[in-house]
Order: sequence, then C-alpha cells, then structure tokens
Amino acid sequence: LGQIQILFEWNPEASDLSMKRAQEINPNFPGALMQEAYAELSRGNRQRAFEVIRKVRSLDPLSPGTTEGAYYFHFYARDYEGALALAESLTSRFPSNAQYHQNKAMALELLDRKEESLAETERAVELDESIWSLAALARAQALAGQATAARRTLARMKTAPADRYQCPFETALSWTALGEYDRARELFGQGIEERAICWIGADDDPRIDGFRNLPWFQELLKRRTPMGPD
Repeated sequence: LGQIQILFEWNPEASDLSMKRAQEINPNFPGALMQEAYAELSRGNRQRAFEVIRKVRSLDPLSPGTTEGAYYFHFYARDYEGALALAESLTSRFPSNAQYHQNKAMALELLDRKEESLAETERAVELDESIWSLAALARAQALAGQATAARRTLARMKTAPADRYQCPFETALSWTALGEYDRARELFGQGIEERAICWIGADDDPRIDGFRNLPWFQELLKRRTPMGPD
C-alpha cells in the first residue's frame, strides 16, 4: 500500500504511515527501512540514514533488488562513488541487464566521467532499445558534446510504436542537456499532467540541480498534488 501511495497517488505522508505500520509488523521489512532511510536523509540525519541503508543491505546482501535500492539511495544522497560501486557490483553479476548499465551511466555522469557514461548508456541501448534507454542515450550524447547525435536519437524516439510509453521526465532531461529549456518545460508539465511515475523523486534528483531553484521549475513542482480519497 505504501508503494502505491508514493508511486501512483503522489502522497508521501500517507505512504510514510503505511510503511510505519508495515515496520511495526515486521521491523526488518526492507521496503519500510528503505523509506525510513530516505526520511532521515530529508531531515538532514545523514549518518542515521546511511546506518539504515547498511542494515537493509545486511538483511539480504545478495538480493539485486536490495542492492539497486541502495544504489538509488546513494545516488540521491549525492554519494556518487558509493552509487557507482553498487552499480558496478550489479553489472558484474548481471552483465546483460540494461537497467544496471544505465544506473552505472548515471553515476558516471555525475562524477563528470561523461565519455564513460556515454559508453555505458550505449551498452544499455544495445541490450534493450527501450524508450527510456534512448532518452538516456540522447542526454549522454549531448553532455559528451555530440549534440547532432543527440537530436538524431530524440528524433528516433518519435518513430517508436504508439504503445511504447515515453517518460516525459527522462525525455525532458535530454532536452535540458541540449539547452532546450522551453521544450523541456513542456515535457516536465506533461509528466505532471500524466502523473508519470518517473516524476517520483524529482525534487531530489541531482540531475536537475542546475535549474531546480529557477522560478519556472518551482512553479511546476507546485502543480504536483496528491490524489485524495474517492
């Protein structure tokens, strides 16, 4: 229930209550502990947040889902070296998993290792030419100074079958890498109207740090409202 409330209803307060109930039933429930770690991080309790994450990983150290969850925590906590280490552990164990390569690419991007990030993103596309991976490829190409290639990739996305969902948030990030903020603003707004799942965590996503505090983006954030009861 807590996952539904945060991912689809955009209601973090209700989700926190549901996760607390889950933790009361099972103090070692990884999902609830993961959310507790994010809550501690948002309160500025960084040391406590990392303690909780270490506990989550100790409960099931071989679980790829737990490792990926810890990766995202380190990513949002701006611990990019830690995120990269976790991503590399997953790509070494599961070399054919496109998402794990994309996670590694994001950490490399934020460590300013743009050529390596592009190579990982290209590998992700080779493994799974999804709309999500193509959007990431366009961003990586733009950041690596390959603007023409990035625009070709974005044009390629437009030819995808209509039933293949395009995440507006991720596509918007590609346009910001090209400096096309008007187009990005339209797509960010579209994502809010669609209640796109890829908007979850947008407030803390380090890839928007360069424009997070600009008035137009703050106005977009105000448009996000939780779903109320029927």
